[in-house]
Amino acid sequence: MLLSFLSTVLTSLIIGLLLVVLRRVFRMRRSLGVDLGLTAVGAGLLLLLHLVSPDLFGLDPWYGLGFELAKHGLELLVILMLLVAI
Repeated sequence: MLLSFLSTVLTSLIIGLLLVVLRRVFRMRRSLGVDLGLTAVGAGLLLLLHLVSPDLFGLDPWYGLGFELAKHGLELLVILMLLVAI
């Protein structure tokens, strides 16, 4: 279970940093609306990754719906925190 959370956080950090770079390249202003929009883009990327590989990196056994919801919520929270902080 710990490996699942670590792969989740690592994936979220990478996506969050890519979105920060995207915001800087397109010179978007720092506002909550822009950050929430980029977080939605991150959610779309996570959905695409999940559809391509349901068990991302082969490390995710099924722990139940509650665990999956918490894990994906954590991913979005990490992405949003990166966007707000940087």
